[in-house]
Amino acid sequence: MLVIRPRVSARKLALIAAGFAGLAILGFLTSETKILQRAQLKNASGKVTWVAELDREIRFKLAGFPETFSYPAKGKVRSTVRVALSAAENGQVSILFDPQAYRPRPWSSETKFHTVWEIVTHNGPARTLVESQEAMRTSNEIDYWISVFFAVIAAYSAYFSYLTWRKYDSQLFH
Repeated sequence: MLVIRPRVSARKLALIAAGFAGLAILGFLTSETKILQRAQLKNASGKVTWVAELDREIRFKLAGFPETFSYPAKGKVRSTVRVALSAAENGQVSILFDPQAYRPRPWSSETKFHTVWEIVTHNGPARTLVESQEAMRTSNEIDYWISVFFAVIAAYSAYFSYLTWRKYDSQLFH
């Protein structure tokens, strides 16, 4: 009997399923960023001495503080925060930040950063704590649904890997 094999083998489908399952697990483990309340945050005020805009965050330093601060910002928020910090280099800036420092990459010896949740300049709030909390909630929800999508793709690939193996590969052993 002539057996026409599919273009993708059961082994490749199983590897695809494993890859998507790994992405789903990683997403579920890292998608829940802790949303801090005002009582858990520290206050700092000073002049901005340094500002750096990166891909997904704005890092800066305040005079009189050894800490380096990081504001996670995307889209319009990023430009608003950058402009507020740049304009405030001559004035006072007040921030609320997480006292627990983090490293962007746990395996590196890079500087530790403190996540900023609120920025207030002499012109008023650039970003309030409530806005930051809502943005983090939204980000957590999006990350969760992306992980669900990866899990569904993993299950779909695993199912078709099994069907392909059962129909074509198992016949080789009879």
